[in-house]
Amino acid sequence: MQSVCASRKIPPAIAAHLSAIINYEFTGLPMENAVNTLAKQGQGLVDAAADKVQGGIRDAGATLSNKVDDLRGTAAPMIRTAAGRAQAMGRKGLDAAGDVAENARDAASSAAKAVIRYTKENPVKALLIAAASGALLLTLAKVVKSARD
Repeated sequence: MQSVCASRKIPPAIAAHLSAIINYEFTGLPMENAVNTLAKQGQGLVDAAADKVQGGIRDAGATLSNKVDDLRGTAAPMIRTAAGRAQAMGRKGLDAAGDVAENARDAASSAAKAVIRYTKENPVKALLIAAASGALLLTLAKVVKSARD
């Protein structure tokens, strides 16, 4: 019995109760006394097991509570640091987007000014380019429409 208890890591108090139950001899006792004795020993075994389980639960609860307290203490500064970094990155992203939008407006404005300047300097060429562009767009529209039908 001891080797089975040792290999399965049964606590010594429980192993002693099991050994007493298994090695119990019924000779010379009335059956009722034997049953009562077995019941008492079984109750003792159950009580010992319950005490071990409750002790384990208390220990686990205390350990968990300590870990939660430790995490609370270390998590708050980490969260503040992460939030600060996220805000800084957000500001940099908004600044970069604003710069890109400003550059796009400048490029569009420059292109528009260049078209206007070219049209003023070369009105006939600009008119011919506009007419050719319109004819090309009309042709493309007809090709696309006929391809759909």
